[in-house]
Amino acid sequence: ACRELEALPISPPEKIKLAIEGLLRDLAENENSALYYLLVAQATVSDATPKKTKEIIHKENNLPYEVITRIITEGQKAGTIHEHDPDEMALVFWTSVSGLAINKAVHGNKFKAPDPSILTNIFLKDI
Repeated sequence: ACRELEALPISPPEKIKLAIEGLLRDLAENENSALYYLLVAQATVSDATPKKTKEIIHKENNLPYEVITRIITEGQKAGTIHEHDPDEMALVFWTSVSGLAINKAVHGNKFKAPDPSILTNIFLKDI
């Protein structure tokens, strides 16, 4: 999904909006989505996870961060995304999504996804 997002012929702000809206919609509509984030988080830190599995998780977990970093960098060059360290912004992006997913996994049906504009405003400039 990250590779497809990056390849879309739309601007970086549109990619960020699309990603945030899609991820939040998925969390709201798909119960397994939240469980996936929780499972990956647990498997990443668990001593019971086989070494080979941890290597695969580590390798694959970096891709979403790298893609969002590249999209942010491109948007910064165009002046449409706030000027902060792109790696740090990607970290905020993904830990926000992961945190919301874990919140849903814990609270179940009580979870309500926030308005996507809360997250998009963190990244996008008003132009």
